Amino acid sequence: MDIIWHGYSCFTLKTKQCTAVFDPYNEDVGLKLPKIKADLVMVSHDHEGHNAVNKVGGEAKLIDWPGEYEVKGLAINAYQVPYTEEGTAKKPGKGLMFVVHADDLKVCFLGDMGTQPEDALLEQIGDIDILIVPVGGNHVMDAKAAHLTIEEIEPRAVIPMHYATEGVTMKIDGIEPFLKVMGAANLTPKDKISVESRSSLKEDAMEIILLNPQTA
Repeated sequence: MDIIWHGYSCFTLKTKQCTAVFDPYNEDVGLKLPKIKADLVMVSHDHEGHNAVNKVGGEAKLIDWPGEYEVKGLAINAYQVPYTEEGTAKKPGKGLMFVVHADDLKVCFLGDMGTQPEDALLEQIGDIDILIVPVGGNHVMDAKAAHLTIEEIEPRAVIPMHYATEGVTMKIDGIEPFLKVMGAANLTPKDKISVESRSSLKEDAMEIILLNPQTA
């Protein structure tokens, strides 16, 4: 499995059978997607920074509703979750988090969650190998909330997302507060990660993986 970050909350996940895209954005976020073709697009919520399905080429199946799905060897569970803004009483509605099973791996994409998942949901999703978590604050989890969520889920690897990089126009934090609260330093960002199976992930310690945004 290859995982590529396109900045903000957009990722491409590739297996031998399937190419899937999470949360494609439009230019309003300050970035431009490269040309992408996919078999599957997963949209966490109906917002311009996450639902630009027209930016993805190919005849992709769209998943934007809770349920269980299977697409070209990927088994997907889409869970409806509240998207409560972190640190406020506002409740803008519901969104989705996704758990994808493929290549002997479980990948969890938290979307735009602003609060920690409830215990009942954590029991449902079970053990997670790779957790993709927002860390930039404002209307999503900030560094501290992301840290607490990671401690609850205990994944084998963590990929932070939804934080400020060059070009992003949204008022969100950069990666530094998250790295500080996680006690991580001297991490070298990668253009992508390739994971053959669960056994190829570290067993003795959780790994934080930084990715360089692959944009146009």
